Amino acid sequence: MKKAQIIIVGMGGQGVQTIAKILALAIVQNGCNVSYIPRFGVEQRGTPSVAFIKSDPDKINYPLFNVADWLLILHPGARAEAAGYIDKKTQIIFDSSLMAANQINGNLSNFFGLPAVKLANDNFSGRSANLIFLGKISKELGLPFEVVWQEMLKVLGKKFKSGAVKEEGRQALLAGYESSSEKGIFFQPTHQPSKGMINLKGGGKQLFLAPERCKGCGICIVKCPVGAIKFGRRAGAFATPLPEVDLDKCNVCGNCFLYCPDGAIKVEKKNKKYGDN
Repeated sequence: MKKAQIIIVGMGGQGVQTIAKILALAIVQNGCNVSYIPRFGVEQRGTPSVAFIKSDPDKINYPLFNVADWLLILHPGARAEAAGYIDKKTQIIFDSSLMAANQINGNLSNFFGLPAVKLANDNFSGRSANLIFLGKISKELGLPFEVVWQEMLKVLGKKFKSGAVKEEGRQALLAGYESSSEKGIFFQPTHQPSKGMINLKGGGKQLFLAPERCKGCGICIVKCPVGAIKFGRRAGAFATPLPEVDLDKCNVCGNCFLYCPDGAIKVEKKNKKYGDN
């Protein structure tokens, strides 16, 4: 494998650092030295997340660099974080289901569109978009698929709660690895995040969900004592999956609202407007 300077940018919660770690480990397994430097805000979710990766068959004396050979942009809200690392040779892979090519500075001939969020939502789950990106950059760098998959198992193995979830992760990685990039002619972004208050009723209860606040952290899912909440297929403003609530199962304990760091979700028994006492 040749020398490579790679930057991955996205929003906290999209799994930027997860795929950066897997990629770095796979590069090591492929016989190269590697440095990996993560950078993200204190809040972590909903703020830009950046990963700097440098690979070299020889010793790496200094891990930082001024220009990227490869730039992966997972979300338009984070593209400014990498603007200063682009030159005319930088190869840019961007999520064409979230942003248009003209939103990015760089040499258009070096742009590769990858509609990762759309592919993930249509075929897997919204949380798989980062794995599609991982598969794509792994192929471009010449990393063997099985090497990347084995490192992915080491990092994410405990999160694969079932064989089906594990296989879905493998297929998402493979989809990116085997994908054909949009080159020269790019489709307009097709993913439109849900906006406005979502209000669903059922079982004498109603759900209030603010997709523009939700960052996909999953705390509401963990804190629900009856397992009434799971990730759905809708995506919010940060391109992360929105929670889905089984209102018949919900016991209106209030944990989701209590623990949500952004007040994005609440279930009420009565016909109230969101925010009423």
